[in-house]
Amino acid sequence: MTIRYTSKSLPEPPLLTYKTKGDLEQLVEDWTSSSLITMEGMGIPLSLWKKLYKQTRPGVWTRIKDQWTKFRFVVGGYKSFGSSEEFWIAMSLSPTLSDSKVVSFKRISDILRRIRMDRDKADAAMARDMYDEMEFKKIFSYRKHGREHIMRRDQDVARRYRFHNKQTVYWDEEDSDDEA
Repeated sequence: MTIRYTSKSLPEPPLLTYKTKGDLEQLVEDWTSSSLITMEGMGIPLSLWKKLYKQTRPGVWTRIKDQWTKFRFVVGGYKSFGSSEEFWIAMSLSPTLSDSKVVSFKRISDILRRIRMDRDKADAAMARDMYDEMEFKKIFSYRKHGREHIMRRDQDVARRYRFHNKQTVYWDEEDSDDEA
């Protein structure tokens, strides 16, 4: 479906806060199907706000970008678990936690970042062990200013390793989306 809009017809985004377990689960819902913003009678999911605002209303995008990026990271983390119960256990919170109990968005982000860092470190170590020096140089190098460089950071090696082996994780996709 195509929706035509201009910078004048694109509404101001509402201020969003997700502070409780129930709110966080609502964020996951809002990410894929939401009526927080409606255009031509259609609800626009939070996941599409970047496409709406980045080019059409860059000032608004600058204002909401940081929060939107954090939401994307947390939603990706939430969806990467097999169930909401597994997610809440991994966050060191009881899956039976009351929906109205306040949860720390920062704590959840910190735990997800630690999971990402541990996975990147493990995958980078696997890549370094798997390939001999020549293969590693061929697969894990890039060109910058006409010179070839070998990747050194765990997150870069891990991302290339997972891409090469068709095993990407949600944060690999999120990073490549930012470059577009």
